[in-house]
Amino acid sequence: MRLPLALLLLAACTGSDDKPADTDADDTAADTDTVDTDDTDTDTDTDTDVDPGAPSAPVVAITPAAPPAGVDFAVVVVTPSEDPQGDLVGYRYAWTEDGAARADLVGENVSGAETADGETWTVTVTPTDGVLDGPPGVATVTIGNTAPSAFGVTFSPAAPVDDEDIVLVLDPAPVDPDGDALTTSVTWYEDGSLNAIHQDKTTIEARYVSGGEVFRAVVSVTDGYNAAVVAEGTVTVANNPPEITSVVLSTESPADNDDIEVTARGTDEDGATVSFSYQWFRNGVAATDVGDTAIVPASATEVGDEWYVVVTGSDGSDTVSEDSNVATVIPFVGAIYTSTFTARISPDGTTGTGSWAYDYLSYGGRSGTNACELEWTVALTDNPRACPDCTYTFDATYTYDAAASTTTTAGSTCTSFAADGTGSVTYGGRRADFTMTARDRSYYMYESMYITASGTRSYSGAYSSSYYAYGVESETDTAGYTTITATDYARRYTYY
Repeated sequence: MRLPLALLLLAACTGSDDKPADTDADDTAADTDTVDTDDTDTDTDTDTDVDPGAPSAPVVAITPAAPPAGVDFAVVVVTPSEDPQGDLVGYRYAWTEDGAARADLVGENVSGAETADGETWTVTVTPTDGVLDGPPGVATVTIGNTAPSAFGVTFSPAAPVDDEDIVLVLDPAPVDPDGDALTTSVTWYEDGSLNAIHQDKTTIEARYVSGGEVFRAVVSVTDGYNAAVVAEGTVTVANNPPEITSVVLSTESPADNDDIEVTARGTDEDGATVSFSYQWFRNGVAATDVGDTAIVPASATEVGDEWYVVVTGSDGSDTVSEDSNVATVIPFVGAIYTSTFTARISPDGTTGTGSWAYDYLSYGGRSGTNACELEWTVALTDNPRACPDCTYTFDATYTYDAAASTTTTAGSTCTSFAADGTGSVTYGGRRADFTMTARDRSYYMYESMYITASGTRSYSGAYSSSYYAYGVESETDTAGYTTITATDYARRYTYY
């Protein structure tokens, strides 16, 4: 039981020894002074500011712990004060806002109307038993906006097919604890690349959806106060494989001087472009020397070879393959020739000498069956009137050189060539022509070439040729190549 105040005062004034009374205004603890023999005060009090009879400090907290602006909050006593004498304990509340006292707030509650984002509020809770105050409990809170809730990104349907809408689904839907309006941004990626056409859309229309495509959606949700909450999801459109509609060889009986070419066609139900790759087989063995190409060059074939190709079509996601028919290489029937024309022009540019060599393979294989090699010496006489703008224009006399020539198989086409002739030779611009008509029979040869001229006057390029011989129809199945070389010592006309 606590003593009456009068008795307490009396006890303080009536000491039992001659030591002066302790006049410490804050002293509420028992006096532990000792008396030294020299009558000198050596006070070693362990006084504190809290009376041992006062209530203990409470433990307090503010709830909610992170209130947004506009939301009420309050202080709660987590651990109550205890009074040593068992007296009832009450509390006084003192609030500060950003360090400034709010004397108008004396209760445990603060209205949200009083707050704004970023403010710091502190409450001091002092316990009292009606006579003595105990040490206070203190709690602080900062007013702040709460971010929207986390969410997931899914799609409907979960496994879309070609030409089907894709709907974006946020699950669970994001919410804002403060009731703030949310802003949602959606960025779409298609096959790894940004597709701005679909920006902020929640549905990819069916017309934009093709089999095998991969869509990724990055969704950002913000309340305007906090950093955005971001989530993403990916969905793959089911793919229909392509279809190869045809695989056709250019010929199934190529001569050994023919290329073999394959043409493949295909379609894709999803609208994708079908690309093709090729694996050729020679006599059942993969022809690695040919590689991934639609054409086997004639130089890679031999008589009797059997060729086929496996064509693989791809739509970028799936592939299909189909074999071609077999092509069997047969001997070449026809004519192959090469010719070389060389001229040496005199220093004054009025005459020239040279040669025309003609190598011919007819009605046989590329190995040279029925080969003939013919050569003519050429005498050139200036004829500038025929082509004033040409670099050189000459009348030509061709003299067959039997000693330098060989022919095989009497009566073959080669033997009809072995005759002297006359004609012309023209060099100029990007064209070179020469002609010859046999003197003793109905024979005419004409060759022309669109050329590229180097500093040494070596001409080469695309050509055309035709010839007629007595008793022989016009040859239409010939193939060949001509090289024309001129060495000039004088340039009487403009050189292009």
